[in-house]
Amino acid sequence: MPSGRVSDDIKNDPDQETILHIPNPTQDIKTLQSNAISSSSDPPKALPSIHRFITTHDSSGKSCYSSDLDEPLNFWKVSAGEENSADFELGYVTEGLPIPLANDKDLSMFKEAYANKQKSGLVKHGGTILRYCDIPPGSKSQMHRTVSLDYGILINGELECLLDSGETWTIHPGDVVIQRGTNHQWFNRTEQWAWIVFILFHATPVEINGRALGEDQGGMELPDSH
Repeated sequence: MPSGRVSDDIKNDPDQETILHIPNPTQDIKTLQSNAISSSSDPPKALPSIHRFITTHDSSGKSCYSSDLDEPLNFWKVSAGEENSADFELGYVTEGLPIPLANDKDLSMFKEAYANKQKSGLVKHGGTILRYCDIPPGSKSQMHRTVSLDYGILINGELECLLDSGETWTIHPGDVVIQRGTNHQWFNRTEQWAWIVFILFHATPVEINGRALGEDQGGMELPDSH
């Protein structure tokens, strides 16, 4: 429940209250704002904090939680040549299919990738990326394309997606955008932060009349995908 909302049924059930955290809106927003990485020129970011829980296995083969990485996610700012930039965070990265789970090989690879996350491109060649994006109010990205199949799931706020054909749509929490090598631009035309999660799969380029449509980051300050 990203918004921190709890249903009236749960609030009125004392047994439920003993096991669920019922947020204090004032306290939680103050905490979230103090933890936000946004610069002083950005609007306050009153978004829920995010934690990542990764599983592994013990010596008997039972599933357990890995303690190799900190649970809280820490965002960094990515400039797109606009007044307000987006905040990115790397949720997970894999390489190769099938994904090598034996001996926690995938986890070891991710730990290395996470230590150098600001050097990562938008797409992991031969793999997948789970990425969080926080988009400030009144901001927009540049028109850009990745050579990937993307699942974009909006968690909070409202976003408009413009295609290079001029077509546009507006998405709301719970909506999913499936992009296939798509040249597109994001707009947040509201007064609140938008929070969207992307899962990107490296793909072969779209070809139109024999011409491959390659990656174009549109001026974002990120390394090329690799």
